[in-house]
This record gives sequence, structure tokens and C-alpha cells, in this order.
Amino acid sequence: MQVRIVRKAEIRPMKCVFYPQIGHDHPKGYVDTGMDMLGVDPHAYISIQAIEDIASHLGWLTPAENKRMCEELATAHEKIIQLEDENNKLDEEAQAIDVLRGRGYQPRGRPGRKPKKQEHDPDLVA
Repeated sequence: MQVRIVRKAEIRPMKCVFYPQIGHDHPKGYVDTGMDMLGVDPHAYISIQAIEDIASHLGWLTPAENKRMCEELATAHEKIIQLEDENNKLDEEAQAIDVLRGRGYQPRGRPGRKPKKQEHDPDLVA
């Protein structure tokens, strides 16, 4: 059996076995099965349109859907790599903190001056 894609159905019956109303010429083309069936018009063509419809009913992706899904997958993969890098950096920081705490280091408080305490001024009472 030699299956090939052709532009036109050129051997009788010159139409799709699934959608005979399409005729012998369709912009998407046909699959020539290379096989003959029993009957008056024995050659079997299947239109690309029929194949796409069958594939859709089976839940298969169209080429456009496949391209979109591949792009989404590539974007997600890039995001995963970015998040893994960020996670690795944070893990390194956490390990450094654990090492310092293990050696007895205690932070002394926030750097910089402490804010001044407001004292009650009796002249400022409203």
C-alpha cells in the first residue's frame, strides 16, 4: 500500500469516500490510499478535511493548536528554569544563614540609628 497526499482526486471515483459531496478538487487536498475497494468506483481517496474532522473527534490537535501548545510549553519551560535558578539562590542564602547560626552568630538588630522617642511637651497641648 502506497499512501500519498495529492492535490486532486484524479482516478475514479474522483471524490472523498467519507465526504463525496466535496468532489474531486478541494483546497486542502486528499490522501490517496493507493488501494482499490470493491465496487463500481473502486479507488479510495480520503479528503484532508475528512481526516481533520476525524482527528478532531478523536481529540487530536490541529496544526495550529499544536503550534500554540508548543509555544506555551516553551514559555512554561523558560519560567521553570527561571524559578529553579531563583530557588537555588534562595537555598544558598538559607544554607549560609544556617552555617552562621550554627557557629553562634546572632544578629544584633537592625542597622542604623534608633528613632527618637517623642517626649510629651506640655506647651504643645492643644
